[in-house]
Amino acid sequence: MKKILILLLLLMCNTAFGLMPEKGVSPTTVGQIKNAENASKLRVWSWVGFVSGNDEFDPLHTTKKRSTFIAHNENTDEKTHFVFIWFHGMGGYKQSSFEGVFGFLKWLTNEKELSYTWIMPELPWSANVSHIDGRNAWAKQDSFDLFVKEAIAKAPKLAKKKNIKYIVAGHSRGGKAIANAAKTGGLCKVNPHWIIWSDSTYSRWLETAWNYCLKDIPVFMEIFYMAGTETQASVKRFEKINNSKLVEIEGLRSPWYHGKIGNSAIIMSDFLSKLREQ
Repeated sequence: MKKILILLLLLMCNTAFGLMPEKGVSPTTVGQIKNAENASKLRVWSWVGFVSGNDEFDPLHTTKKRSTFIAHNENTDEKTHFVFIWFHGMGGYKQSSFEGVFGFLKWLTNEKELSYTWIMPELPWSANVSHIDGRNAWAKQDSFDLFVKEAIAKAPKLAKKKNIKYIVAGHSRGGKAIANAAKTGGLCKVNPHWIIWSDSTYSRWLETAWNYCLKDIPVFMEIFYMAGTETQASVKRFEKINNSKLVEIEGLRSPWYHGKIGNSAIIMSDFLSKLREQ
């Protein structure tokens, strides 16, 4: 009887870890996340499913609906909890994307007593979507704010945490998601503490996000870009209108490249030291 009780307790503990997919998510996506998670050997609660604000009917999507990946470490009970919202680049939300994400999660897990949640919405330029050009994330008013609230409600125990610091990061075309979230109002309602641009300042996305609301809130902003590229050109335009002391800009050259920045931006960032001081 004692052995049975011990076994039941072990099973109960294990149910808090490993991927829990919601019905309807692309089986390919579920398999890719599981492969990346198993290779990482991390013990985290993880889930993939549909979250309001990002679950609009999408006729160009494989399953007609975009999903959201959430990973949450329940091993710490620190007073400060960090929530990372990662906007993937063009053709992302596939196994290589999740491998990059679990690389970040391994780094975060190695940080002493760090409590965190990772949220990655599938955007309309994902690997599961056809005809991606010209499409926008967070097209509806305040949809990003709704999405964050609904995503927080999905993660165990997270809704009870009082001191949450939000880090929003966009890699490559993920910069367009930052711009649109600012443009439609949701980004600044979330009140992010830190925003990271991971070689994602194409077009006028950086200036759009700044002018719509980021210039009006006390948010730290870190901008990584590849020197000599289109992302540099937009940063130079931005520097002419930015006078905030909360903005840090770093140009990178070879041996850096676009994908390497995407897999390193969180690790390179200075957010932990500064946000822990607050």
